[in-house]
Amino acid sequence: MRKWIKVLVVSNLVATPSAMASEKPQNSPGGSGNLTLDTYLDQVRGGNKAAQAAAELSEAGGLKAKERSILLSPNLFLNYSVSRDNKPTSNPTMMGASTDVDSMSYGISQLTPFGLTGKLGMTTNHIVIDGASPQFLPLPDYYETRPQLELSQSLWKNGFGRETRAQLDLLEGQALLAKHSEKLKEKFMMAEAEGTYWRLALAREALSAQRDSYNRAIKMREWSAGRVKLSLADRADFLQSDAAVKGRELELQIATDEEQSASRQLNSLRGVASEKVSESLNKLTTDTIEKMPDPNRSGPREDVLAARQAEVVAKSAARLAREKYAPQVDLYMTYAGNGRDATFGRSSTDAMAIKNPSRVYGVKVNVPLGVTAVMDQQRGVEMDARASELTRERKEFEEEREWAGLKDSLGDARKRLDLVTNMEAVQKEKYEYEKGRQAKGRSTLFQVLIFEQDYAQAQLNRIRMKADYMRIVAQMKTFGGN
Repeated sequence: MRKWIKVLVVSNLVATPSAMASEKPQNSPGGSGNLTLDTYLDQVRGGNKAAQAAAELSEAGGLKAKERSILLSPNLFLNYSVSRDNKPTSNPTMMGASTDVDSMSYGISQLTPFGLTGKLGMTTNHIVIDGASPQFLPLPDYYETRPQLELSQSLWKNGFGRETRAQLDLLEGQALLAKHSEKLKEKFMMAEAEGTYWRLALAREALSAQRDSYNRAIKMREWSAGRVKLSLADRADFLQSDAAVKGRELELQIATDEEQSASRQLNSLRGVASEKVSESLNKLTTDTIEKMPDPNRSGPREDVLAARQAEVVAKSAARLAREKYAPQVDLYMTYAGNGRDATFGRSSTDAMAIKNPSRVYGVKVNVPLGVTAVMDQQRGVEMDARASELTRERKEFEEEREWAGLKDSLGDARKRLDLVTNMEAVQKEKYEYEKGRQAKGRSTLFQVLIFEQDYAQAQLNRIRMKADYMRIVAQMKTFGGN
């Protein structure tokens, strides 16, 4: 019997569906009345700082994944500067004594996922040259207006946006990896909380069973002591019944310690510094388990989703590493209009009409010469990417096998629970029948004690099987089903 108590101490239980919680939820932990499963889980979410942190970090990861769209969004730029240049010139009479420039540039720039960088803007300068000769500089106070389009297209390094897309995938993958990892952590925390709830419920059931067994042993000892006083039985019968009481007392103490340990853990998970749980808990009956639907699967678990994002991150990092030392070949072009006049309006009109255009075309080439080192680096990043793919494939395989194994285990656990339930009924009937025979002098006290112990073990065995069943349910619930 003691080994069953020890099993109950270390059993990792989990919760049944929240539909079992039929009472009205309570909002404050540690009160009196009935504590339902839903209420307790709400208390854990509200009082457990680790669970709150995991939920916050998971949501934060989903929000940070939107950084991808930010990097591809247009950017508005605006620059304004004032320059006052009073340094002496080589010919102040002709070139003037000072130059004042008020300059403003504004426009829109955008990065595209196919490697094209564009910038469309307008630059306006108001230039005043003081003291210049009219013959040398007939227009000392004028406006310059310059609308300009700049384009740059990468052809090799970051060819058609490979590096840009890899950087975007890396940022998004890192954020989603954190999201799935923290979501899985939160799910395991809540599964632990549900398991703790049912651990305490079953510990109380085991304590009640042990208390009943202890009381039965007390009655048999009293009955045996009375027979010894009347010289109807040998003292050995009394000693035997007294030893049974001592054994039940020890088992009762073990069950009491387990109930206290489960109470402490339940309070700790909901942020309550107390050793006692004053509320009553829902009972986990065999009939309730029989009516419980099998957990289903809503899709890949978060550890698989995290492994997929880890693969994305690794492959994106590999692409970035490949692009880092690739030869650079960029085409670029600048096309601008130019207007200059004493009035701002005329300067702007001439510039927008593209009366005096300026054009710049070119190509940029930069080729690393350390070919051997670059090739080794390329092989290294390819191996990193392949390793991440293998890790993801293994994680998906393990999840499929784990789910299939849990489904089989759940069916087997239900069969075992049915068997031990029937066994308990048989052991109870056997014990009560033998106790009746012993009262009529047709059986021995030793036989009754053995049958009573068999019955007590059957009770604890049924509780252990319920714990096994709920442990499997807990693991299946981490796959996202009901």
